[in-house]
Amino acid sequence: MQMRLCCTAVGQSDDEVGVDLYMLWVAGSIHLPRTAEVCEDNNQDVHNTAFWEGTAFRNEWGQESDVAAPWRALRDSVQRVFSTSAINTDLAGHALVAIAQNYANNDAEAAETMNSLIADYRASDELPQPPGPLELENPGDPVQTTTGPDGTEVPVRDDDE
Repeated sequence: MQMRLCCTAVGQSDDEVGVDLYMLWVAGSIHLPRTAEVCEDNNQDVHNTAFWEGTAFRNEWGQESDVAAPWRALRDSVQRVFSTSAINTDLAGHALVAIAQNYANNDAEAAETMNSLIADYRASDELPQPPGPLELENPGDPVQTTTGPDGTEVPVRDDDE
């Protein structure tokens, strides 16, 4: 299916434009935020490696390994990449929704089609719904932990699913 960018072509009905606006809404409200969530989860997974850092890079005499500092620098850089990717992807989604809404504000008939399709989408129990806001970790933030079933302290993985 070819997606038009909300430009009314000769002979294109308001319903077709409304469907195009709806597709922008789906991309901006569902697909891009869910992609941002993947980056958010990766951000947290990389962040959580700091939990074992105190023991992972110590030898039997308690001295820190030569690889500890380069590892921290790499980990922090990768964590920032995932964080930035999540933020930018989420912002792109907000932009697509704003574009669809701004166009719909100037075309009542297309807006009616778009809003009807959005209402149908939101009413569905079978379709993925818009995720919640991003919750990103920053390098140096404390690692959130919980006690596992075996009594061991483990980092928390905040899955939204």
